[in-house]
Amino acid sequence: VAIYANGVHPIQTIYEKINQYPDFIHVDIVDNTVVDGASKNKIYTFEIIKAFWKNKKIETHIMSKESNKWIDQAVLYSDIIYIHFDIDKNFFESVKKIENNNVKAGLAIHYKTNFKNIEHIISNFKNILILSIEKPGHSGQNFQNQAIELVDKINKVNSNVNICVDGGVNIKNISKINSLSVVSGSEVLNSKNPRKKIMNLQTVSRFLS
Repeated sequence: VAIYANGVHPIQTIYEKINQYPDFIHVDIVDNTVVDGASKNKIYTFEIIKAFWKNKKIETHIMSKESNKWIDQAVLYSDIIYIHFDIDKNFFESVKKIENNNVKAGLAIHYKTNFKNIEHIISNFKNILILSIEKPGHSGQNFQNQAIELVDKINKVNSNVNICVDGGVNIKNISKINSLSVVSGSEVLNSKNPRKKIMNLQTVSRFLS
């Protein structure tokens, strides 16, 4: 389940909705270097998340041209930190900084990214996050089917990669996505029964069409 690190939605309220049902917690850090008018991030959100989900893996996705300013705090709580090759001005420096803190560095890719431009770098990463919505940084958008094509291409290049798909995933499309995991935000949190929605996604995702 995705949670933004901007503190807009109270973490306790989210916890009451989903309890321990998620497989992992996905934290989004989005700043105004990428999204105009982005809410200010409150890094203490990590502490609250860790307090509620002590035994859950935390995956962090940083959307910033200056990822380094967020990494120092994120590495204290994260198992994986995803950053963007085409956004982060100091991408390789950021990767090194993450790994030097004994945290896994993951590659984040928008579904529109030209595959040929990233093919050479994919093999260097065990964990890849694919953003499957039109405008990353905004919740509640529709899933874009082009993301499925990108997932399939990456699987062919590196069959050992752990792919996570983020954005617009729902019961109708999850069985088409050949990835290890998926991230869901509004689909779960805005549903009438968030815990049941999580279980449905977990179950349906096991059966690829």
